[in-house]
Amino acid sequence: KKIVFENGMVQKFDEGSSYDNKEYYEGQNRSAYKISFLSWTAGFTTLTYERNLKPGASIEARLGIIGAGRNEEINTNQKTNQRGAYIGFGYKFYNKPDYYTSRQHYGHLLKGGYIRPEINFGSYGVDYILYTGSSIPSKKRLTKTYGSLMVCVGKQWIFDNKFALDVFFGLGTGFTSSNKSQFTTGSGFIDVVDNSTTRYGNNIFPNNLAFNFGLNIGFLGK
Repeated sequence: KKIVFENGMVQKFDEGSSYDNKEYYEGQNRSAYKISFLSWTAGFTTLTYERNLKPGASIEARLGIIGAGRNEEINTNQKTNQRGAYIGFGYKFYNKPDYYTSRQHYGHLLKGGYIRPEINFGSYGVDYILYTGSSIPSKKRLTKTYGSLMVCVGKQWIFDNKFALDVFFGLGTGFTSSNKSQFTTGSGFIDVVDNSTTRYGNNIFPNNLAFNFGLNIGFLGK
């Protein structure tokens, strides 16, 4: 079961699978603090915290700040002025090989391919232009609320037990709603409801199809 050398060093031999042997991962950082890369070009930024629970499993929590990025254009002279936030929670199952010999283990607890079921919820406001046939176009504000349930697949690389690079793609179902506002026009009143695709970290279509994708970079901590 073990060898005790003259200098006091102990070498142990596992019985069965060693992937779950925590002794192999001593000294490895178990937390990752990540930020979405280039999402600011789409008008938002996502902060992610990942914590390893055991070999092969982690939890993730996300906070998306809608508006922390480029202010998107409605047209040449108008901006969307998007403001809001979303939160997300996921559980990551890291891949293990179908067949392996004893004393094999992960190169790092947070490294490898994974599958992540997740749930998301958010709300944001945007400006838009209201066009009617009998009045001058005007800028209005609309609030959208959304949620999704998805399964993501991805891969994470760890460098020198300090840096993380995470790439993923997700698919699932979701809902999106918006406030119904009544505006005065030249011919009376008009009800406006926005049924377009919801964006900012969760792309949700009117048919309830949802998907997301991302590239995160970050650093590791205890």
